Amino acid sequence: MFKTIAILLDYAIWYSTINDYLYNLLVAPYMHEPFLKQYLLNVLIFSAVGLFIFFKVKQLLDYIAYGILIIIFKFREKK
Repeated sequence: MFKTIAILLDYAIWYSTINDYLYNLLVAPYMHEPFLKQYLLNVLIFSAVGLFIFFKVKQLLDYIAYGILIIIFKFREKK
């Protein structure tokens, strides 16, 4: 059950991140036509930095979640 919840949360985070990335890449630049090149460059740079930070935070959260699950299952075994 915990693994299912973790997988669903993972997919929700992935979907929202990719959705925002595609919106920033494909839709938003056309709202600022004169600044298209600079805007695209900014979006790509911030997306790369954001994805890097996202993967680092996600990895840390995965370690924390797995640690909590291990503690829960060890506690269950003792009962």
